[in-house]
Order: sequence, then structure tokens, then C-alpha cells
Amino acid sequence: MADTRTSASVNGVAGRAKDAAETAAAKATDAVTSVKTAVQDVVDSLADRTSAAADWTTETIDSVRRGPSRLADTGAEYLRQKPYTYLIAAVVLAYLVGRLARR
Repeated sequence: MADTRTSASVNGVAGRAKDAAETAAAKATDAVTSVKTAVQDVVDSLADRTSAAADWTTETIDSVRRGPSRLADTGAEYLRQKPYTYLIAAVVLAYLVGRLARR
């Protein structure tokens, strides 16, 4: 009879240990899943921000590269529309440079 009680007691302790291990494993799995989800969210957020920064940088560089071309195009168009204005400006500028050079 003592053997039966000892065996039942050992089985009870073993069952409780098994239940505790299963509960701990389930909690650990939930924690790992939670951490995994949080890390994925952070990585996704960083990827979105990095992509937006790369797009902005590319647009800015393209704009800077197009700047001189647009300025030249605008100047050429203005010259076509008002050639006499440029001619007068060139004469005035040449006169002023000549006056300053004589001093």
C-alpha cells in the first residue's frame, strides 16, 4: 500500500511538473511571438522611413542637376522674347566695366 501511495504521489508530482512545463512553454512561445512581431514592426517602420528618405534624396539630387539647365532654358527663352533688352544690358555692363578698369 505504501508503494501505491508513493507511486500516486510521484505520478501527481510528475503530472503537475508536466503541466507547469507546458504552461511555461506556452507562455514562452507567446513571448517569443510577441517579440518577433515587435521586431518585424520596427524593421518595417525603418524600411518605410529609409525608402522615403531615399526617394527624397533622389528627387533633390535630380532637381539640383536640372537647375542649371532650367536656368539656361529660361534665359534663352527670355533672350528670344526680348533681344534688345539683353543688348542694352550688355552695352551698359561693358561701359561700367570699362569705367571701373580705367580707375
